[in-house]
Amino acid sequence: MSSQIKTGDYSDHHRYVTCEAVLRLLIISIQPPRIELGNST
Repeated sequence: MSSQIKTGDYSDHHRYVTCEAVLRLLIISIQPPRIELGNST
């Protein structure tokens, strides 16, 4: 039974990490790159 609990926690943590990564990628893709703006000036 302990093995099932560990696998369950791992899957939940993996889902949370993947969701956070996707959200960060979306934010980065939406926001304009500040580095290019700084170099252009």
